[in-house]
Amino acid sequence: MWSLKYKQCRECGTTGRRHLGRGLCELCYQKSIEKRYSRQKVKKGFSTSLLSRDYLVEHYLNNKESLSDIASTAKCSRQFVLKKIKEFDLSLRKKSQARELALNKGKIKFKRTSEDGEFKYITLNKNKVNHHFFSNWTPAMSYVLGVVCTDGNIRPSILKAPTTKDTLRIGRLTISQKEPELLEKVLKLMNSETKLLHRNRKEFYKTVSGETFYFHLNSDFIYDDLVKLGLTPNKSLTLKFPNVPEDYISHFIRGCWDGDGSVYLDKTSNSVFASFISGSIDFIIGILYHLNKNGLPERHLHKSGNSYYFRYTGKQCKLLAEYLYRNADESMWLNRKYEIFKSLL
Repeated sequence: MWSLKYKQCRECGTTGRRHLGRGLCELCYQKSIEKRYSRQKVKKGFSTSLLSRDYLVEHYLNNKESLSDIASTAKCSRQFVLKKIKEFDLSLRKKSQARELALNKGKIKFKRTSEDGEFKYITLNKNKVNHHFFSNWTPAMSYVLGVVCTDGNIRPSILKAPTTKDTLRIGRLTISQKEPELLEKVLKLMNSETKLLHRNRKEFYKTVSGETFYFHLNSDFIYDDLVKLGLTPNKSLTLKFPNVPEDYISHFIRGCWDGDGSVYLDKTSNSVFASFISGSIDFIIGILYHLNKNGLPERHLHKSGNSYYFRYTGKQCKLLAEYLYRNADESMWLNRKYEIFKSLL
């Protein structure tokens, strides 16, 4: 597939140029934009006389109007405005700056298909987030990093990975969960106002996708910091245990456990079991190493398909609970799992 939805450009049929948006290649997408602001029947020289240096300084530099906005007023193409800006040797905005302005003005929209097959337009809004959340070690940062390592995924922008099939202009962090509580706590810890998205249960050929809650955070700062910490896109089978300072290990592992760990009461034997599963053997060995180092008994790894897991039972679960929840508060744990562990304490 040329893109997620289109086999080829729906305008010219090419697959040689990358997809940019709405099923159009880069060239056809640009042409579609130009058509919106094509030259209209106006008095000859109107656009040239209007687009003076002073006018462009006032509207483009001072008022932060876009090339398209100015082109609409001047009854000309966006390309002609760009030509005049270069002619007057004015500094052009970077793509990131232009996108931020567009977000602030609610000008970035995309079409989404709802569950009942209807189309609706979604307007992207700039959401508040602590872009430097992963720059320094804190209990909250360590906990969220554990959640990211288990339930998160990062994707680079096309500027950082030109060969990617994605069209992201900014690096992205996505975290998904079957229940919203953990995601809501992560967003609060990161001082983010991003809204949770929801995906219903879907059935495909020979597979089923369960109900999921998720969110996206678009930030090159967050993406870069996570890469520095050892994360990579599509990390499930290759994730390495990050170099976490000793003071924050328990917070990090608690975040991991809230993501891919479990704790449950077996009603038949009336015993409590706690287990952890991961697709990366290096990562799960790192978890076991630090648990053993902090007083938990040694466990053997078991393999199930492409994943590895280990399990604690009975009194071992109590030792695990004491370790995971020391120096922690309600803002940094999943209540459902905490309540079961709490019964052991």
